[in-house]
Amino acid sequence: LKTTAADILQRFGKELYSVQVVLPTRRACLFFKNHLAASIDRVIWSPDIISIEDFIFQNSGTTPADPVDLLFDLWEVYQELSSNGEHSFDDFSVVADVLIDDFNEIDLNLINPDEIFEYLHESRAIQLWNPDGSELTPFQRKYLAFYSSLKEYYYALRTRVEKRGEAWHGLATRQVVESIESNQWQSRFNKIVFVGFNAFSPAEEKIGELLYKEDRAIFYWDIDRWYIQNREHEAGLFFRNYYQRKPFGELGEPSDHLENYHRSIHIRGLSLSVAQTRYVGELLQTAPFTKIPDWEKSTAIVIADESLLL
Repeated sequence: LKTTAADILQRFGKELYSVQVVLPTRRACLFFKNHLAASIDRVIWSPDIISIEDFIFQNSGTTPADPVDLLFDLWEVYQELSSNGEHSFDDFSVVADVLIDDFNEIDLNLINPDEIFEYLHESRAIQLWNPDGSELTPFQRKYLAFYSSLKEYYYALRTRVEKRGEAWHGLATRQVVESIESNQWQSRFNKIVFVGFNAFSPAEEKIGELLYKEDRAIFYWDIDRWYIQNREHEAGLFFRNYYQRKPFGELGEPSDHLENYHRSIHIRGLSLSVAQTRYVGELLQTAPFTKIPDWEKSTAIVIADESLLL
């Protein structure tokens, strides 16, 4: 983030106000702002710095749908579409959480809802088919009817949230893709700079690819040569794929940070969790790195048991 901030400052100079920087998380945005501020010695108009999630909802024109609201929306959809409504809310809520996650994944992967739900229904019908021609049991018919109605659930839920100007994350991402493809997408920024990614969902990848083809996007990847050359390492899987297909043009040379960066590793064996917390406390008072100015900003404490943080 530090080297990227300096490079963006040099690349765009006085035109920073026309740049939007998109990062993976809001936390990354905070650190990027700090590095950008430390890299300048004059007053400037800052670029717009935003997380990928906020970028998606900003450009879709929707607000994030509350998970609890989605649950009750789907419950009401179920009551409208189900003729018998035999399940209680408690029983239905377990299935509803899974359904909402699946709807989100369908949109994030830009899958055609009609095709995927038709395929699921036919797949289950084949599984339940009896070669001897015997009829399905009542339970099997209900099971098949459930898969037959998934498409109705998806579109009914989608209609409800869209009427409120809301969307789940996957749906909002699909909406941005569709708006760019139909030339309805507008932005006051000349360049969208994607920083710190090593992989995108299919919908996010499509957004980056479309903007790149319009000469609106550039990319600063968070990837190291060690991950790419080690073909068995899953951390380089997506980037190796991008390197072959080139949806974002030439990706440039990856960094060689892991092989060349000097680090010192010390290992201590501690038997109990209380001993771990005591040791961390002592370390933060006596370790040499605590004598470096602003050492807290570049120090991370990672504890296996979250309850020990307090």
